[in-house]
Amino acid sequence: MVTEIATHVDNDPVPFRCLETLKACSLVCRAFHNEFSKRVASQIHVRDTVPEDDSDDEDELEAPRRCLHLPTLERFKDYIEQNPHFADQVRVFKVTLHVHWQKLTAGTSFNYVLPATLDLLAQILPLLPRLQHFWLQASNSIHWDEFEPLQSTIQNFCMKTPITRLTVGSSIKDVPSFQITHNPKLMYLTLDNISIEPHLEGGIVQPQVSLVELDIDSSWIYSDLPNFYPQALADLRRFRFSSNRFNVDSVQTILSKAGPALQEFECKGCCNTQVGADAEELAESMGPFDFSSNTQLREIHFRYFTMHGRLTDFGPRMCTSLESLSGSTSKVERITLEFAVTNEDALVNVLDFANWTAIERVMQTPSAFPSLRSFNIVLSGLRTFPICDKVSIPTLRTQVRRLFPQFHDSRKVAFKVRTSA
Repeated sequence: MVTEIATHVDNDPVPFRCLETLKACSLVCRAFHNEFSKRVASQIHVRDTVPEDDSDDEDELEAPRRCLHLPTLERFKDYIEQNPHFADQVRVFKVTLHVHWQKLTAGTSFNYVLPATLDLLAQILPLLPRLQHFWLQASNSIHWDEFEPLQSTIQNFCMKTPITRLTVGSSIKDVPSFQITHNPKLMYLTLDNISIEPHLEGGIVQPQVSLVELDIDSSWIYSDLPNFYPQALADLRRFRFSSNRFNVDSVQTILSKAGPALQEFECKGCCNTQVGADAEELAESMGPFDFSSNTQLREIHFRYFTMHGRLTDFGPRMCTSLESLSGSTSKVERITLEFAVTNEDALVNVLDFANWTAIERVMQTPSAFPSLRSFNIVLSGLRTFPICDKVSIPTLRTQVRRLFPQFHDSRKVAFKVRTSA
């Protein structure tokens, strides 16, 4: 129980509150001290220093403002130099770099990070010998070339330390693929809104990395990763991504390279679709995807944002994806379809019978999913649940049961409504 409490506190999204709670709990008794004290320095989030007179664009400062309780790079470096035992405890190191903006001429400008900041970070990394997760992000869009003084340090650091998880995010552009694929210990990779630069020599390259988990939250086309480094995906177990109509082909390539090892698949579809986009763009991001080579797949989760709930071609596209998974040898245990809606009408439109006819046919095929334990339909996005007859809980539950009459008694079909209130 003490371990569960410590884990819950350790996952607090507010770093300052998490640190203070861990410190306080470690003083309760010996059992608490043994469990909580080792977590005090396990996760560190450091922000770049923002000058008080900085007059850059307001959006540029938004990320640092959210980190007011976090130490600066300079303070953190001084502390770990004086307390090397503290540095030995750090397992997760997250850095938010402040991106400065300078206007050159009318219509032209460029973003940059202070050279002193990069030098400081290059000095800190070698002082963290037991780091397992390195998380680098920026407050605004910036090209990887601007990190030139830091590039070799990051590569050498990843080669010499036991780092197994790397997160590169928040608008860092054109990260060279060798920075990702030349770390033999790397197992978990998260790419957040970045683009990957292809290998300069071309052709298939033998990577040193073998990924277990890949999470891509990006609108960019990232086909270079599976095309040039197919062996890096051979043992992939979990694959999560944000889909749109531009990268569906890239997703399919990764699914093919992952093969039978893949066990979990999550499509965060249309995360980059602007409010008001038409239904056709939503439909294109839904695939269809071919899972025929992913014979060990256990769980699939499709999550979409829909402005009006008009899911054009949703049924046929999803039907094609599910058909590639179904069959007497299918090992799929859980299927979740989640729709983030913006109003009550969209919530009702999602469950229109026309959207689900094709899927119903697949689900009612004998021996379609012999290992299936649950088929979840999740509606989210509303702050509070609306109070009106057409979207009452009993009405929606009845409608879902009518969509899948075969599972009415087995209760395999679950219907959930999540609100943010």
